[in-house]
Amino acid sequence: MTGLRPALFALAVLGLVEAGAAAAILMSSADPGLTTFEQLSVPVLGVLWIGTGLLAWWRRPDNRTGALMAMVGFVWLLDPLAELWSAPAAVVVGYVLAPLYIVAVAHLVLAYSSGRLPSRSLRVLVAGLYLTATLGQLPGLLMAHIASTYDKDASGNPLLVHSIKLSSEWPGALVEMLGVVLLALTVRAMLRRWRVASPPRRRLLAPLLWPAAGMFAFLALALVAAVASLPHWLGTVAWIGETACFAAIPLAFLAFLLRTQVSGVGAVGDLMAELQKAPARGALRDAMARTLRDPSIELAYWLPEQRRYVDAEGRPFELPQPDSRRAVAEIEHDGRPVAAVVHDATLLDQPELIQSVGAAAALALENERLAAELRARIEEVRASRVRLITAEEAARRRLERNLHDGPQQRLVALALGMRTARSRLPDNPDTAAELIEACETELTTTIDELRELARGIHPAVLSDRGLVPALESLCGRFPIPVEIGELPGERLPASVESAAYLVISEALANIARYSRASHATVTVARRNGHALVEVRDDGVGGADPSRGNGLKGLVDRVGALDGSIELVSAPGEGTIVYAEIPCV
Repeated sequence: MTGLRPALFALAVLGLVEAGAAAAILMSSADPGLTTFEQLSVPVLGVLWIGTGLLAWWRRPDNRTGALMAMVGFVWLLDPLAELWSAPAAVVVGYVLAPLYIVAVAHLVLAYSSGRLPSRSLRVLVAGLYLTATLGQLPGLLMAHIASTYDKDASGNPLLVHSIKLSSEWPGALVEMLGVVLLALTVRAMLRRWRVASPPRRRLLAPLLWPAAGMFAFLALALVAAVASLPHWLGTVAWIGETACFAAIPLAFLAFLLRTQVSGVGAVGDLMAELQKAPARGALRDAMARTLRDPSIELAYWLPEQRRYVDAEGRPFELPQPDSRRAVAEIEHDGRPVAAVVHDATLLDQPELIQSVGAAAALALENERLAAELRARIEEVRASRVRLITAEEAARRRLERNLHDGPQQRLVALALGMRTARSRLPDNPDTAAELIEACETELTTTIDELRELARGIHPAVLSDRGLVPALESLCGRFPIPVEIGELPGERLPASVESAAYLVISEALANIARYSRASHATVTVARRNGHALVEVRDDGVGGADPSRGNGLKGLVDRVGALDGSIELVSAPGEGTIVYAEIPCV
């Protein structure tokens, strides 16, 4: 903004100089048909457009609308300024520049409100308008006798081709008809924008769109009247209407800015008065929607611990990607993010209103954020309970299947072997002894399988001797080297030890399956009443916590103890699993 002010000041001075020069030309014109009103209206309209554009540019430096409006004013003043000199070349320049302000207005309206043409078709249309207004006039320049608009005694057209075989009428008529077609396409594009626009966007478009539509309609009437040789008074009325609509565009824009400023202040005051009544659930959104005059707004609340947004019911809320229709305004309270307001993108042209509404509603939004956080916790507990029940049922079925396919089958075979040995013992004791020995071996294998199953459920060493020996046993069986770092010097609560063991066991299992790591590190520390668990590897990284149920199950189990788990796994940088569990 600091560097912009001198540039705007310089442009303002340049605009005043240009307007003064145009006024001097018009006042000294030898044309007796020019009235005082016509002599003054041209520089006044130029100053009006340039001043409005510089004001809009100063309010929104990142928006090109102000620059386009100022360009319209400068181009409007170039026609009489080009004829300050009586040289024939100046007359030609004035002839070419005369219709450019019309194209600049079309460019402004089609690019409003961002100042950028939003589609390729509009860019092609505007390019066609500029080419028609400039290069399209070259055939007419080669065949037409022209003179200065404001000095009939000035030199004529130096580009005129002196040939009786060339008609000076058809090139101009062709360009005028092409201009009518392009203006019709411009109005069609404007009406299409209006038809698909939301109510807030229509309020934003109206000050420029409707005066411009009237201007183009009068201009098309003037061109048709010229081509069809309609009565002269009809062309005069058309040009008067076109000039009036041209003047109405910056005036309507300034009125819109003033009305928005005044109504915004009053609306924010009404909002603050309404918030004093402690609005009921959902009433805050409705009050903000009325203040912003956007019924489509949505509120999302920031949960700092989970680093995500939720809606008023505590459900996850994904912020939309900024585009031409929706935008996001983040609200802070005491320097902390509280909520986000998803609104129509047209409100980006009223940043002061959004900031004022956010500041007025920040405390109320903080209260609703706390309520949404509570609902999110309740929803998470409910979902966690369902996942725990599902996981417990799946584990029970898996244990049943493992017992059926392993130890149960072996015990059945062992019973048959013992029965066979007993039947053969009287007649063939040697064979019976061999059968009994085989049964002993089978029994030993079954006991080992049962121990392995029990270790998978809850290792006996963890209950008997604590977390440190259990981790040493677990890491000792791991297929890649695992370095055990810091460990607690005393035993942790049983529930914490069990949760920490499950976190480390699941993390190591994932390392073995997916990471292609060559080394892993395990640490468990007790600080500030919390057990801090970390498992780190040097694998390929890129782990996705949404795949598989292992990590989700751990999140549920650790969450049941009011703990948290975080996964950091950038591609190519290994994986780190953090868990923080309260020791209560």
